[in-house]
Amino acid sequence: MDDSLMATRQTMPLAHVCGRVCPHPCEDACRRTNLDEPISIMSLKRLGADWETDHGSDFFHPMEKKAGIGKRVSVIGAGPAGLTTAYYLAAEGIDVDVYEELPVLGGEVAVGVPEYRMPIGKYNQDIECVRDMGVNFITNSKINADDMRRFEKEYDAVMVATGTRISKKVYCDNERPEIKGYWGAIDFLDKVNLYEKYGYTISKEEQEENILTTPYVDLTGKTVVCVGGGFTSMDVVRCAIRANAKKVYMIYRRDEKTIIKNTTYEEYHEAVEEGVEFLFHSAVAQMRDEDDILKSLLIDKFELVPDPNGGRPELVKIEGASYEIEADYLIPAVSQSADLKLLPEEWEIEKTSWATIKTNGKDYMTSRKGIFASGDCEYGPMTIVNAVGQAKRAASVMARYVQSGEVTLTDDEIMEDHLRKLRVYDKKEKVTGWLPGVPRQHSTVLDVEDRKYNNKEVNLGFTQEEAMSEAERCMRCYYIAMVQA
Repeated sequence: MDDSLMATRQTMPLAHVCGRVCPHPCEDACRRTNLDEPISIMSLKRLGADWETDHGSDFFHPMEKKAGIGKRVSVIGAGPAGLTTAYYLAAEGIDVDVYEELPVLGGEVAVGVPEYRMPIGKYNQDIECVRDMGVNFITNSKINADDMRRFEKEYDAVMVATGTRISKKVYCDNERPEIKGYWGAIDFLDKVNLYEKYGYTISKEEQEENILTTPYVDLTGKTVVCVGGGFTSMDVVRCAIRANAKKVYMIYRRDEKTIIKNTTYEEYHEAVEEGVEFLFHSAVAQMRDEDDILKSLLIDKFELVPDPNGGRPELVKIEGASYEIEADYLIPAVSQSADLKLLPEEWEIEKTSWATIKTNGKDYMTSRKGIFASGDCEYGPMTIVNAVGQAKRAASVMARYVQSGEVTLTDDEIMEDHLRKLRVYDKKEKVTGWLPGVPRQHSTVLDVEDRKYNNKEVNLGFTQEEAMSEAERCMRCYYIAMVQA
């Protein structure tokens, strides 16, 4: 088990997170798929992390921390990208200070991902693993432009990993923040999870603002409508069910197949089992209020019209098919944007067309020397594993930069970029010589009536026997390429 866990931490220090809430894109590149079904990689990684926690072991680090080299780096944000950057920098003997705006560590995985998917006790073990590498954390620290100017002088490099914590609009008629019942997904999930995970209550002022009568999110008798189609919207609707909402709708412009692709088959079907009603090929056209209190929503219906030239089908509004639904809350979860007010204007750091921080996507340095960026604030909302992958590469580059003043990639990193473009795995390959039809193991899931109104962890993971059986399905493929000079 310790060997398995150390293998995970070679590339991903947040082993509990990797084993629970990763959308496991690695399984899309598993050659076993060409034979029957991919290996359940995510669940296998979870087993090693749980073993360490459940047996009270010391942390299994894949490397020995190097002696201090007298260099300092500041990291802004203690989410997955910030934690990963800090872990691998500290392992190189660099002193790392991580600044976090929230009173708790962990970023959106802590305050955005619900307890029933990512138990905070498990996530805290990942965070303590990072701390065990010698990282220093400072919470309740919202960094501003003056701080950044100071950090540039006091530290040898700075990593910005602040995520994307501003909910974007639905862009419907009469969409006004002052309407009570209009509640951004990020703030909604903050309120739910800060209470459920840490016991932080909601102030009287915020209760009034969000039509609550309790110091926590209680939606008894309320109808909640969420607009989205990704993990954040799934978290919103399933949290609303657990907050005792009378009715919960998900409005999505595309179809069931697309929402499963955006999230996972399991996540979607668990939401359906719990009572979420999905309204596909639909969009909110107008918010309707009385004295700035939300009362109902006008919903437009769409249909897919084939392109006669064979292109992508077009979504076209069905005239006369619009209808109204009563609603107490409209929660936009269509996407998030980055708050970049911490970057001094005179630095003129380049931005992308999506208003995120621009880097070249290989070394993660911004247009200002010594200032790096990774995770959602660099690319926009992405998966946890992508944010971690960016941060690990950035930490590798930063470790060399603080010593030499130059930005360089190792031969292995250059080769990895080439292999990613080459796509060595051929999804059309016919695999022979292996026994096909060996069933993929599936973790036990709590019965819907045992999970619907509480925050018990839904997915219980593999037993050791199930894990062994699943691991035996692996065909021992290797990432191989030939290069001719």
